[in-house]
Amino acid sequence: MKKISIKSVWALALLLSFMSGVPAFVFGWGAEGHRIVARTAQRNLSAKARQEILRLLQPGETLESVANWADTIRNSRPETKNWHFVDIPVNANAYDPVRDCPRTPFGDCIINALNESRSILADAGRLESFRNVLANPQESRQARAEALKFLVHFIGDLHQPLHCADDHDRGGNDVHVTFFGVSSNLHKVWDSDIIAKAGLNPTANRVAALSMTGETLTLQEDSFADWALESHRLAVEQAYKIPANKRLGQNYYQSNRLVVDRQLLKAGQRLAAILNEIFP
Repeated sequence: MKKISIKSVWALALLLSFMSGVPAFVFGWGAEGHRIVARTAQRNLSAKARQEILRLLQPGETLESVANWADTIRNSRPETKNWHFVDIPVNANAYDPVRDCPRTPFGDCIINALNESRSILADAGRLESFRNVLANPQESRQARAEALKFLVHFIGDLHQPLHCADDHDRGGNDVHVTFFGVSSNLHKVWDSDIIAKAGLNPTANRVAALSMTGETLTLQEDSFADWALESHRLAVEQAYKIPANKRLGQNYYQSNRLVVDRQLLKAGQRLAAILNEIFP
């Protein structure tokens, strides 16, 4: 399918209802991972951010309940599929937007999708450029609510290492492995298998356990591209370091469980910092 520029898609997306679809392939972190990121963020929100988020979402919705919305619409909104990842080659040491996100001038990858989501959420006034699409303030509110849902999900995806690296294998989806004797693929191992192996369900228990590390992060001047490169490095140094027989067991799990935990924690805390910055 031909890619559509992210700018034009955003304008059209404002008119679409929040339809759901059946996921066609493996998604970032899996449902549980995205809920962990969202609940971690919720714990770190300012009072103002909490208030504004409640105003944008539908009654009964929370960051956690909408954390996987972007995955559920991938079939009904195929123009959004490329927004979940950026294919930085494993042998690269820098992000090259021409090579890795080539749809100019706005690009068609997670980095530009995040920039666009944050911009729409932070400045409702910029939506005036869509005057021919936005006929009333309610559509503007819906656009910002959708941008919030994308932001929550994509921050999670950005911190899954295999969403930011590629070895001509669809981010590890084509690398067939076994994980403790069960058939899987490398991408799925990082999306959900390691998280499931660690246990600590439900999500509340997992978030509490992560919070007990005492580690806190601040929103530095790093860009989304910087965070993507951080994940890319982990993919190269950790995720792709698999044995020749592709049997992943206790050694691989122990080497990477803390990496996964730290990435989930960082994603949640960074998401909260971005939302607190948007709603000061």
